[in-house]
Amino acid sequence: MEQKRQYNLDLFRIFACVMVLILHAAGHNWSKVSPESAAWQAFNFYDVLVRSAVPLFFMLSGKLFLSRDDISLKRLFSKNIFKLVFVYFLWSFLYAVDTIGLKSLMTSFDLSQLWSVFVSGKYHLWYLPSLISVYLLIPVFISIKSYKNGKMLDYIAILFFIFSIAGYSIQLLPLDGSVTELFRKFSFVFDGYCGYFLFGHILDKYSERLKRIPTFVLVFLFFITVSATAAGSCFLSVRAGKGIAVLYDGFFISTFVEAATIFMLFLRFPQLNLSKTAGKVIQKLSKYTLFVYLFHPYVIEHVYLWFGLDTLSFAPVLSVPLISLGLFAVCVAVAMILDKIPFVRKVLL
Repeated sequence: MEQKRQYNLDLFRIFACVMVLILHAAGHNWSKVSPESAAWQAFNFYDVLVRSAVPLFFMLSGKLFLSRDDISLKRLFSKNIFKLVFVYFLWSFLYAVDTIGLKSLMTSFDLSQLWSVFVSGKYHLWYLPSLISVYLLIPVFISIKSYKNGKMLDYIAILFFIFSIAGYSIQLLPLDGSVTELFRKFSFVFDGYCGYFLFGHILDKYSERLKRIPTFVLVFLFFITVSATAAGSCFLSVRAGKGIAVLYDGFFISTFVEAATIFMLFLRFPQLNLSKTAGKVIQKLSKYTLFVYLFHPYVIEHVYLWFGLDTLSFAPVLSVPLISLGLFAVCVAVAMILDKIPFVRKVLL
C-alpha cells in the first residue's frame, strides 16, 4: 500500500522557509539604524521572533532521517550529499559572478579574484556545508540508534545541551572569565547543528509523552522567551550605542527554547487531509523551498538596486512581513518558470 504523504511536513518546511526570509529581511538594515529608533526595535523583534528558523530545518531533517533504519550509504550520498555539494559549489560560483559583476569579469578576467569571492561565499550559503557535515554522520547516528533502543542518542543530545547551548549561554553571564575559560576546555564531538538534528528525532520519539504539556504552556513559553530576548537585546544594544547580536546566536538558550516549543507544537498538529489539487500545490511549494532559500538574497539586493525598495521604505513593522511574503512569491514564481525547463529544472531545483 502506498504510504500517505504527510503534508504537515511540507507545510512546516514552507513555514520555516518563510521564517528565514523574515530573518534576512529584518537583518538587511539592522546595523544601519540606531538601536533607539522605532525601526531598529521592529527589526530586533522580528529577528528574535524567527531566530530559530535554521535550527528548525535541522530538527525536521533529524525527524525524517532518524525515523528510518533503511538508509544505505549509496542512497544517502547519491540522493542527498552529492546533490548538496553540487548545489553549494554552483551557487557559490553564481553569487561570486554576481558579486564581481559579469561585465567586469568579461572585460578584465581575474581568476584569483573570482576564486577569493567564490571561497568566501554568500552569507547564507554556510547552511549547506553545515547540513552536509550533519548528513555525513547520519549512518553513525542510525548505528547508535539501534543500540539499547536509542538511549545513547538521548545521551548525546544531553551532552549537546550542556556543551553547546549551556556552554554558549554561560559566556553571557556576569561570571569571572576563568569560569567560562574552564568550561571551554572541555570539548564535545557531536556539537553544533548535529545536536539540533538529534533533538528533532528525540522530540519526535517522545512526542506522545510531551503532549502532556498543555499547548497554552508551550505558546506562553515561546512568547515569554521571545519578549525577554528582544528586551535583553534592546538593552544591550542601547547601552552599547550599536546593535549587539549575542542573544541572536543559534546556540543561545532562548533560540533553543523557541525551536523546541515550535517543534513540539508542530508535532501535535493533526495530520492534514487535503484535496488532490491542494496537496500538489503544497508539495510543489515544499519542493521549491531550497531554491527560495538560495535565491532570495539576490532578490533582496537587486530589488533595492533596481527599485530602491527595502525594509526602510516604509514602517518596518509592516515592511518586514510584507517584503518577506513578496520575496517568497517572487522566488516561487521564478522556480515555477525554471521548473518548465528540463535541464535547468534538474540542475537548480
